[in-house]
Amino acid sequence: MSLFLAVLAVSVSKDVVLAGTLPAPTNLGFHAALFLCGAAAPTSRRDLVQLLAAAAVLAVMLVYISMLFANLA
Repeated sequence: MSLFLAVLAVSVSKDVVLAGTLPAPTNLGFHAALFLCGAAAPTSRRDLVQLLAAAAVLAVMLVYISMLFANLA
């Protein structure tokens, strides 16, 4: 899970380094939501918490990807 969180941090950092600013608010919001969902799983040993965190990450990623493709059209 720490790799997932590191990839999110690199993704946001890339925009800061290349563009000199944080990503757009929607993009940054999705990164924050993914980070929070991804950070929730390792904090608990309960199977239900980990299952819900994984389901939340999947749901947020699907919405994020669909919004990215909607912007391409």
